[in-house]
Amino acid sequence: MVRYLIKGVFIFLVTLFLFYLFLKYNQLSGFGHLAIDLFIFIGAFIFTFIIASLIDIWMDKIHFKFTLQLICSLLLILFFVYKMFTPYFYTEQHLKENAMDKIELYYQLSNNELSEEERINLAEASHTELMAFNLTYLNRYPEEELVEIEVKDFRRYYYQYHIVVELELLKQTQLVKETNRYIFTREGFDFKIGGRSFID
Repeated sequence: MVRYLIKGVFIFLVTLFLFYLFLKYNQLSGFGHLAIDLFIFIGAFIFTFIIASLIDIWMDKIHFKFTLQLICSLLLILFFVYKMFTPYFYTEQHLKENAMDKIELYYQLSNNELSEEERINLAEASHTELMAFNLTYLNRYPEEELVEIEVKDFRRYYYQYHIVVELELLKQTQLVKETNRYIFTREGFDFKIGGRSFID
């Protein structure tokens, strides 16, 4: 009974893991037609289930199949827990320092002496891929220079964390203060800016 349960859990988790990899790296969806994208996703899920089942069949040749499937299942559970709750694995101080570093990089984009390539590199270093593309494609660079950052609030939300900061900015010759909320999302091996909003 326990062996069949572990076998089912193993196949399910391997299917989810392979489907996660498909969603992360796929170049097939995005045709702009819901029916086509839905067909691709359903097909991909069925295909990943078949692959997971074939892996289970292949593992029948291994003497320690039950132990191996149990270990793999636990590792996959840890992987998904990490992905869903990434900020909880880091200290608040580390996340705050990372946020301030990324905000400082963002305001370096206000330097008009930077080349376009340098601006793209800064945008990609501080923002998620989609946000960096929007910044560079639309030329939505900050006009103010950053003088000082003060963290006002910090909260973790599943795979993201939000931080509220008061910024002292130099706008032309005048110092102004703004309160902004930044959303940070894990991308690759780093947390990057995934959203930004003004707070009155």
